[in-house]
Amino acid sequence: MTDPNCDIKLKVVKERYLAGEVAKEAPNKAYNPKAAIFTDGHRMWNTLVPIRIRSVMEKACESASQMPESPNNVIQILDALEKFVVASSILISPATLDEELKISCRDEQQRAADLLSEVLIESPGVDPISFSFDAQHPKGGFYRLLAHAVSFFHGMKSTSSDSVKANTRSLTIRGPCHGRQFRLLDYALKQQSV
Repeated sequence: MTDPNCDIKLKVVKERYLAGEVAKEAPNKAYNPKAAIFTDGHRMWNTLVPIRIRSVMEKACESASQMPESPNNVIQILDALEKFVVASSILISPATLDEELKISCRDEQQRAADLLSEVLIESPGVDPISFSFDAQHPKGGFYRLLAHAVSFFHGMKSTSSDSVKANTRSLTIRGPCHGRQFRLLDYALKQQSV
């Protein structure tokens, strides 16, 4: 084992062994630092949602909270987008759910879809989760930004696509929904009082 071409790491291990050192317990490979983010809503807000989107959302939520009765209020739309995404992700999850939870998620999903019908061209899709916004609507791009923010916050992947023929901008969201116990809206609204 005294081969001069021996890997340096192997030499170090050999020297430590001959010096009497005992191997330490292997690190926990199950620990996932990204998974730790989803146990803290503040970390999700501050690390997963890009700062430019956070800034836009804070300003929009602040002005929307001053006019709660306005049609298509940003707070209501953001809440409906997130509820639809979370409920849909629970329903399409391969895990076995009890029937009561399924019914609750379907009801939540339907209430959110009803509210979103005011800002979407067609009913939202479920698997994959998809939203179709009117490219000609003055707030269509903003609503799509809100859907992207929901996706970022919950660690999901979102992609946008345009359809020139139908004047549609679509957003598709895929992947597991993490941190379901936290609501993006709560953090966007909290920033006003800080």
